[in-house]
Amino acid sequence: TQLRGFERVFIKKGETKKVHFKITPNDLKLYDQKMNWVVEPGVFEILIGNSSENIKLSKEITIVD
Repeated sequence: TQLRGFERVFIKKGETKKVHFKITPNDLKLYDQKMNWVVEPGVFEILIGNSSENIKLSKEITIVD
């Protein structure tokens, strides 16, 4: 699990606000067995919430080779 696209947004009780952020291939890089940065094919889960213990939305994306 890695934190990406972080932005602190303050809203008042009952208020809503749209927040946009982009996840780029660089955000999905992992070390391979030879310790090179690569984007590997697979399923990545995107989690959105006000803390890691209070997830409000999740979405899976698939990277194909």
